[in-house]
Amino acid sequence: MMVRATCCCIYGVCGTRDYSLFIDYVYKSIPAHEMYLLQQIELCPDQILHAWKISQNPQVSEVFEIEVVSSEEDAEEAVLFWKAYFSSLGETVIDGRHVGDTFSRF
Repeated sequence: MMVRATCCCIYGVCGTRDYSLFIDYVYKSIPAHEMYLLQQIELCPDQILHAWKISQNPQVSEVFEIEVVSSEEDAEEAVLFWKAYFSSLGETVIDGRHVGDTFSRF
């Protein structure tokens, strides 16, 4: 595993129909890139995530930042923590593949 020397943003995307959540991380900040994030989720080869995006049709307003951490290792741990946290509150959390690497272009 390669550790990048940059901050990672943990984010969530809320489904508009059943309020289910997708949680992941990116190597950049979220503001001003929400639409690109939604496009990348839709184009992701992960069938579960792609189907969720199509059925839930999340909008830019449903993309939110949870926290910022200092490394990829911390980001992976934080995603697991937040998935467990939201699940413990009774939320449906989508178990989709990490798509954050697609953001290296912005």
